[in-house]
Amino acid sequence: MFNIHESYAKSIGLSKNQSSPTEEFSIKITSYEMIKNELQKKFGLTGNEAKVFLYLSSREPQKAGDIARALGTNRSETYNILTSLQSKGIITATFDHPIKFMSIGFDKALEILLQNQRIKLSEAESTARYLTELWNSIPKENVEYYSEEKYQILSGINQISNKALQLTKASQASFNCMISVTDMAHLDLFNFSNELRELKDKGLNPRLLITSEVVDRELIKGFNDCIIKKVNSNFSNHLPRFLISDENEVILFLANEKSRQKELRALWTNYSSMVKAFKILFEQIWEVSESYGKHYVYKYTYQKKVDEEKKIDSIA
Repeated sequence: MFNIHESYAKSIGLSKNQSSPTEEFSIKITSYEMIKNELQKKFGLTGNEAKVFLYLSSREPQKAGDIARALGTNRSETYNILTSLQSKGIITATFDHPIKFMSIGFDKALEILLQNQRIKLSEAESTARYLTELWNSIPKENVEYYSEEKYQILSGINQISNKALQLTKASQASFNCMISVTDMAHLDLFNFSNELRELKDKGLNPRLLITSEVVDRELIKGFNDCIIKKVNSNFSNHLPRFLISDENEVILFLANEKSRQKELRALWTNYSSMVKAFKILFEQIWEVSESYGKHYVYKYTYQKKVDEEKKIDSIA
């Protein structure tokens, strides 16, 4: 548990009771930071907007001046933040003089912020369709598709997962994976197992080789549409981890599977010699691997690892 000064706690509107153990107080700070970071990354709030919103969510209605003093922001900036939060629909104001501000409630606010994000996504999709039509209407020189062999470095779980989803959609004959349980969990944050299910519906039989020593039974349930085998433990730690679409493309994981999500790295390529080499390796390992069975037990939950990563990211 990381240590944090009480002056920082005061700046974010948290107070320590005399009776609160130091460890309990540190946990409170850590949880607050995790929530604030997620509100910034996933729900479109700025750091100060998240700070003011959380401050109001745990208190009775507050005057702007009191909020500014408690959080260490100037009054003009605080009014701008309050106006922005009102426009987002997650705080309200009273008719008192001076005006007081209050949160609509944490759960309700998340629902509204989530709906706002859905609306933005819908608008972006409509704009993307319009821009595509507009682009296609512009006269251009005839350019043949550049089919040379190439590669791309993928940084972070977002890029890797998006590329993996592209590979599943492009697969016509086969889709094979040799990855760890942690890789599976990372990818399934982006509904990777659903894409594999669609491959099964198309008549393909996705094959999955698991390199981990132990297997998460709950996680595996999401991949029931795959033919699953467990790599022999004698050499599972020394094997590359990769995804192959048909015999055309491969994604090779470069970073250690224990890396945090934002530190993950992978290489995508359609370089035929490399793709064929990994396909041969997959087939050879597949032949000597065991079918997934009940005797494999996963010793710790992946969700715990995700929570630990989020906690570390919020501190960093």
